[in-house]
Amino acid sequence: MVITMEKLKDERTIDPQVLLAAKERDGYCLWGLVKKDGCSAGLDPHHIQTRGSGGDDDLRNLICLCRKHHDEAHARRISPEELRGVLARFYGYVYEEG
Repeated sequence: MVITMEKLKDERTIDPQVLLAAKERDGYCLWGLVKKDGCSAGLDPHHIQTRGSGGDDDLRNLICLCRKHHDEAHARRISPEELRGVLARFYGYVYEEG
């Protein structure tokens, strides 16, 4: 039996309780609150370290972003380090360097 990466990716599910907890914790697009550059509709939890690169469904790895800023984060116009900085500012999270 051959298992492809697509098959593994399809079987991995995101913990819906953690996503809900992130939305309840943040309530707004945190990047928009800091940058005040205008947000779009919607609010999506975003994995700062992508799941494909080993990021998990931990609240310290999730930040809520509007659709505009979520797209910018995926396009790397907002860096993971910047997003961690926002969570550190709002919640006092401490991240290891590197």
